[in-house]
Amino acid sequence: MTEIHTKKPIIRLKNVSKTFGSNHVLRDITLDIYEGESFLIIGGSGSGKSVLLKCILGLMDPDAGSEIYISGVDVIKGPKEDIRKARQKISMLFQGNALFDSLPVWENICFLALQTNKMTRTEAKKFAAKSLPTVGLNKEVAELYPSELSGGMLRRVALARAVASSPEIIFFDEPTTGLDPIMGSVIDDLIRKNVQELGATAVSITHDMNSARRIADRVGMLYLGKLIWIGTTKELDTTDNPFVHQFIHGQSDGPIQLQV
Repeated sequence: MTEIHTKKPIIRLKNVSKTFGSNHVLRDITLDIYEGESFLIIGGSGSGKSVLLKCILGLMDPDAGSEIYISGVDVIKGPKEDIRKARQKISMLFQGNALFDSLPVWENICFLALQTNKMTRTEAKKFAAKSLPTVGLNKEVAELYPSELSGGMLRRVALARAVASSPEIIFFDEPTTGLDPIMGSVIDDLIRKNVQELGATAVSITHDMNSARRIADRVGMLYLGKLIWIGTTKELDTTDNPFVHQFIHGQSDGPIQLQV
């Protein structure tokens, strides 16, 4: 377990809100995520998980009065160059993998390095071949195209791309969605291994509670746009919070009502 009390926040949210018309999707979210920890966000559909990630990533602007800091940089009001450098520390594994169908695996993995001229094509091929075994794939996979891969292989290639730039922060959006339980466990183990080897901070959202227990140090639950609970993974099963209890056990009866 990460000793979070000895670390400093690498992501800090203060009073983050997001409203679409009369719909309050996020309501005054205040949260510190610490260097080197794996933080997981849970909550039902429509609870605000994806919107929160988009606000942190800069894909969506939060409401006035919201504050978001990455490595101490105010990424809402800070200098543009500082914001750019702060966001360069971030990588992401997308729910749908988001690989380029027209590019071979090696070029997908090294896409950023190639676009920024940090690698030649020859160097990129060698790098991809070396990185594939770290996600459980043979180096020969580098020459294949996404259409030639299974769902589990696609997710592992997406993971290899996410860690290729040695990011300080990695976001994981539903990393086990669409995978069978065994492959889901394999992906979780690979995520944990690669994040620890990088010394990176991981921020994930998921509905898969088995995955949550495997990859998270701490967990936060969103409900109707509010952060209603934060605790360790062990505390998930011992908390007396009725919202958390109902959610993690998938119970139809409880304070969480189905939104119609």
